[in-house]
Amino acid sequence: MITKKDIVKYYIAMFDRIPEKEAVESWYNQAIENDLDESKLASALFNAAVNVVNSNDSLKEIYPQYVNFNENNLLSIMQVIESVYKSLFNKDLNDDYNGILHWSVEIYNKKITLPDAIVSIEHFTDDVYHHKIDLNELGYSQEETQEINNDVNTFENRVDFAYKLSNVIENIKIDNKSLKILEESVSIVHTQEDYKKACEFLEENLDNVLADTSNIPIVIEEINNLCENDNSDDMNYLLDIGENISFIDLPMQSSDANQIEIHSDILL
Repeated sequence: MITKKDIVKYYIAMFDRIPEKEAVESWYNQAIENDLDESKLASALFNAAVNVVNSNDSLKEIYPQYVNFNENNLLSIMQVIESVYKSLFNKDLNDDYNGILHWSVEIYNKKITLPDAIVSIEHFTDDVYHHKIDLNELGYSQEETQEINNDVNTFENRVDFAYKLSNVIENIKIDNKSLKILEESVSIVHTQEDYKKACEFLEENLDNVLADTSNIPIVIEEINNLCENDNSDDMNYLLDIGENISFIDLPMQSSDANQIEIHSDILL
């Protein structure tokens, strides 16, 4: 069953930002009402993103990967997969050309849909984080294993941070400045030790994020409580070793899920 944290995970993967409370609630309710699994949820989010971005010029600069997306164009696919790699692993084409190309070619050749590829990549990070797979058995060296854990923990810490903050961020301005601030606050986070710095950055910019600035003192207090009282036992710290590891052997998530057309007034 889809959880609210799942919604946040796919927001991070596709939009690299903290989602506001209304967005999480909206997508969660639609997922429950329509009995969506992760594949269908990812497909619905992706289709909505493409539609919303291409109908709103102000969003095209923030999410260029969705502008005129063409599933039959390899470069167009690569732009989306690269944006996912940046969100999840802090890697672009220069860091992991082989991994990004691998997934893009699989999608281009219709072996897997783009939303299902995102689900597969996210499942891999989750399995690594919860020690459900042995990276050494998959042929990774010790140094490569440490680097993958580094990337995976970054993503999990960002999801944890964004999930907590999404509970107190409501009624935001939907414009370039506010969305960029929500993106940057997430990008600050690598370890739990970064939570405080990310919270401080967000607090300093709340007047550019919230539509109702009269709530800022209350929101700041809630943010401080969340960041100062974070003692999650299940969050691992990063291993700071290695670079340029290619995620080309991730197990793929296969699905024949139909395209789900869902209306949402809140997305980006």
